Parts: sequence; C-alpha cells; structure tokens
Amino acid sequence: MITQDKINGSFVSLFPFEVLDVIFNRLPFRECIKCTSVCQSWNAFLFSWPGLWFEISDQCCNFEKDMKAYEKSLPWDHVQRLSIKASSLDYLSCHLPENVHTATLREEFDARDIRRFCMFVGSTLTTLRLEHGFCNPLPEIVIDTILQHCPNLQHLIYYSSWDINFIPVVSLAPLSIHQHPLESLEMDFDNIIKLDALLTQRLIPVLPNMKHIRLNSHDLRNVGDVLDALARYCPRLETTIFSDTTIINPASSHSLCLRGVDQIRSEGLASFLSQYDQQLDTLDLHLSSDDLARSVSSGLSLLGHAQHLRKICLTSGMNCFKTHDVCVRLVSQCPQLEQVSLAQFDFLADDGLQALGQLEHLESLSLSGCLLVSPNALVRFVEETHSKHCLRQLNLDSMLALTDKVLDAIGRNLVMLERLQTTRCFYISDRGLRYFVDSFSGSSLRELVFGQASAIQPCSLSREALLYAQSRLGSQVTIKEIIC
Repeated sequence: MITQDKINGSFVSLFPFEVLDVIFNRLPFRECIKCTSVCQSWNAFLFSWPGLWFEISDQCCNFEKDMKAYEKSLPWDHVQRLSIKASSLDYLSCHLPENVHTATLREEFDARDIRRFCMFVGSTLTTLRLEHGFCNPLPEIVIDTILQHCPNLQHLIYYSSWDINFIPVVSLAPLSIHQHPLESLEMDFDNIIKLDALLTQRLIPVLPNMKHIRLNSHDLRNVGDVLDALARYCPRLETTIFSDTTIINPASSHSLCLRGVDQIRSEGLASFLSQYDQQLDTLDLHLSSDDLARSVSSGLSLLGHAQHLRKICLTSGMNCFKTHDVCVRLVSQCPQLEQVSLAQFDFLADDGLQALGQLEHLESLSLSGCLLVSPNALVRFVEETHSKHCLRQLNLDSMLALTDKVLDAIGRNLVMLERLQTTRCFYISDRGLRYFVDSFSGSSLRELVFGQASAIQPCSLSREALLYAQSRLGSQVTIKEIIC
C-alpha cells in the first residue's frame, strides 16, 4: 500500500494544477468522492481542490448517509451547481449554499417544496431545471414562485406531466411580479395541459428580455396567438421553437421553427414575422396539413418582402397539395435566400423550381423527395438559375428526375459546385457519369454521394464507372456510396 501510495502521489505531483483541474472536472461528483479514498495523496489533493464541491448531486448518492463524513470539511460556498430531489431539501436546509448559479429539482415536488427550494438558492440562480415531475403543482404556481424568488434567473427549463385523471386547470390570476429578466424559457407538459392562456395573458407580458423560447407544440391550441404575444412583448427575441420533439436544435441563432403544429392563426404569424423581420434569418416549417399550409401562405401574404431571411427549411406532410403555394410565395418574397431545403414536396410543380431559379444568392439547395419535378424543369433550372456563380451544394435525394441530361447540365453550368448528393441513380448511365466527371475535372467539386442499391430497383451505375470517377476527379474528391 505504501508503494501504491507513492505511485499515486507521484501521479498527482507530476501534473500542473490546471491539468488536474481539467481531469477531475470531467468526473461526476460521485466518482470524485470515490477518488478521495484511493490513497492519502489523492485525498489531500482533492480536498485542497475547489472543484471537488463545485457540483453536488443526490442522483447517485444519499446526502444523509454519503455526505456525513464530509460535512465538517465541506465548503458550501464552493458549490455552484446543485441537482437534488425534493426529499433532500431537509438536508439542504441545514447548510444553505450561497453561490449556486445552476440548479435542478427532479421528480415529484409540491408547492411547499418549490417555495423552499427557491428560498434556499433562488437569490443567486441563473439557470433552473425542473424535470421528470408527475402530478406536480399547477404550472402557474410553480412559475409564480420561481419568478418571485429567483430575481437573477436567466434560463428556465420546465418539464412535467400529470395523471390523465387529475389534469390541473390553468387559472388566469395575474402573476405576483410585473417584470422579470428571464432570457430563455423551455417548457414541455407532455400534451396534458394547454398553455396558450398562461403564456399569452400572464407569462410572456412580464418577460421583455426573452431571447429564446422552446415549447412542445402539442401543449398549444393555436400557435398564432403565442407568436402574436411574443411579437408584442418580447422585442429581443431571437430563437423560437415550437416542436413536438425535443431533439430539434435551431438552425441559427435567429430562427423560427414550427413542427408538429396543428393550426396557426395567419394574422399571428404575420405579426411575428413583421416584428422580427430585421433579426430573423431562418424559417423551419413542417407543413403537416393543407389547412396549416393555407394559413402560413395567408400570413406570408400579409407580410410583404422578407429582406433579411437567409434560410428556409420546409417539410411537407403526406398528400398536402397547398404546400407548393407556400414554397413559391416564400421564395418570391425572400430575395436574399442563401439556403433552401424542401423535403417531401410531392406536388412541387415546375413553376416552383422556376421561382427558385430567380434567387441570386443561393448557395445550398436541397430537393429531397420532390418526386414530380420533371427532368426538363431541372435542366432548365440548372441552365437558367441566377445563382450559377455561388451554388455550392445540391441535394437531389430520391428525385426521379435525375438523368444523364440533368447531370450533363450540372457539369456544364454549376462550376462552383462543391457537393452533389443523390440516392437514386436509376436513370444515370455509366456514360453519363463519365461525361459529368470529365466536365468537373480540376474544378471545385469536393464530394459526390451516390445511392448504390435499392430493394425495389438496382442502381444502373457500374463499379467501373465509379472507379473511373474516382481516378478522374482525384483524391481530393470523396465519393460516397450509400444504401438507399
């Protein structure tokens, strides 16, 4: 044990304090506590290291049992991150850390619990997360308590659910405060409670500094009303995400993302787009129905031109005919677009492609799943687009219109193209591919992505043609073969 202690001691003494700080900072709290028992040298270092108590959590340990040995030496003023369940509040009340800036309250808690928690650490909190709750208090009680006792809070993440037989009713009583500096709000109530009234009439009006908001779209009856309230009360807003999945991340820092939205009031959308026209640069819309597409189109018609919009991502629902109108209207009203992504636009007509051809700053175009665009329209777009000089990425996944003729037009006209992707090469011949790579030899092309197999129809390209492409284009071009 003496030898082992010397080895461990030398390990600690070999590295500068800054390096050890990085190493142990990567370990969770429970593992750091375990390391104090390795040997005397590690124990001495860790108890002299301020980071040992930087973050404490009862997720993997019991405060009453596991922390008892450290109570006398635990510097509570070092604690900056705290993650606990309501059952640990009694233990916390005996110590009251004074510098916690990030906290998480997990699982079930009642109105008294959230009040005690906020009174203990709320004065210094900048980030608060409530998660995995079930049958928790009314959301307005929780939010009112948080805003009262956490005057410096900037980020609030609030996930909760309720028993379907005990769904709380959201009241319209005013909040206790008239203004709060909160900048980021994320809420998901598992499609149990509708939040429209709480947001539009009580919460949003007291948050003038709001920059980022993320909500479960299924928690809202009509997104348009919430967008209208944001436009009226939150002049600094940057990122707005209403989505039925929490994995969606904003495409940019100034974006509007609508996914899983059932309906929207067109006037509310127009009000929102008009208010943030100068800041908004990205629209990400999932048009799940013709009614929704019609409302979006009406909202856009009230807007006029969106000079600052740089990127649009549109996904069409199955058998939605009206989404084509949204695409054409958006493109015609947003002359500065640099990136356009259209997914599953089964009914995108040739005139939609013609509208895209009028854009002069287009750098990236994705037409994934736009099945009904004709080869002639695609050739005409490539030959006549005003963005020949700047188009660098072209994604034609699952498009049946990609033929030798289209590939030849791409090779002759899109001289700045760096990446071309298609997962359906059914109508490209070996000869067509050879002509294409010959025209691109020595150009800016960096990546080709081809689909090489299908359960329905095999790819027509031979291995020899792909090897020729690789040899002709050189090692600087990556040719990927994927299963489609």
